[in-house]
Amino acid sequence: MHDQTLARRKIYPVKWKAATLPSYCLVFDTGGNSYTGDKTFSNVKWRKSSNEGGPVHGVLYQVTRTDMEMLDQYENGYKRILAEACSYGGERHSCYVYICSHRPLGYIPSPRYMRLLAEGAAKHKLDPTYVRGLEFILAAARQSAPQLRLPRRDANGLYVFKQWWWNEDQGLMRYESDDGFLYRFGVAADPRAQIAIIRRTFGVHMKELLEFLKRAVEHSVSAKYKNENTGEWETFCVRYKEDLARTCDFVLKMSRATRK
Repeated sequence: MHDQTLARRKIYPVKWKAATLPSYCLVFDTGGNSYTGDKTFSNVKWRKSSNEGGPVHGVLYQVTRTDMEMLDQYENGYKRILAEACSYGGERHSCYVYICSHRPLGYIPSPRYMRLLAEGAAKHKLDPTYVRGLEFILAAARQSAPQLRLPRRDANGLYVFKQWWWNEDQGLMRYESDDGFLYRFGVAADPRAQIAIIRRTFGVHMKELLEFLKRAVEHSVSAKYKNENTGEWETFCVRYKEDLARTCDFVLKMSRATRK
C-alpha cells in the first residue's frame, strides 16, 4: 500500500479509500526474495474465528484493466481472488485480493519491508491501532535482525549490497516517490559517517572494506540487472555510483594516512 511501490511499477490508481477485509486476517507466511534479502512477505488468510486476529486494514484501489493485468504480473506467486471489502465509511465493495498459497513458517519480515507497510498505512490514515500494530512488528524486526556479513563479490552479492545501501531501512540512503520521481535523502551524507555505519553493520575491518568497495565500484560501472517490476535491463543509478566511488576514495585515503 506504499505509493512508492505503485509509482515504481508505473501504476496510478484512479481513486483509493481506506478499507478492511472483514473475513481475512494479516499473516507473514509467504516465500521471500533472494535479491532484497526478504525471507517472507505479507499475506492474508480466511478468518475461521475472531481468535485468529482482527480484520485486515488496507487501501482499496480503483485501477484500470491494464493496470490490473500489470499487477497480475508483478504479484508473481499470488492468486487473485474475489472478496468483499468494507470502507471506513461503511460502504461494501466487491474487490480483488492477492493470496499466496505457498506458506513456509517461522520467518520474521525484514525491517525494510515492514517500514514500507507501516509508512504506507500511516500515510493513508488507516486505523491508528492497526498502524501501531505494524510499527510494533517493525520494532521487533529491527531487534531480531542478525549481524550482517559483506556479500560475496559476485554479481548477485554486489546487487544485494546496492539494495542495502540504497533501499534498506538500516542502509545509507533511502528514497521516496509520491509522483513517480525519486527523491533521495541521506541517512549519512558524510563519507566518514558512512564508513562507520558500514563497519558497524557488517563487522568488517578497513582493509577488507577497501577491497570490497574497489570491486563494488568496478562492478557498478558496467553492471546491468533485470528490473523485477518492469522486466527491463537497467544499469545502476548515477547517484549510487558516485556515492560508492566517493566513499571508496575516502577509505583509500584513510588507509594511506594510516600507513604513513
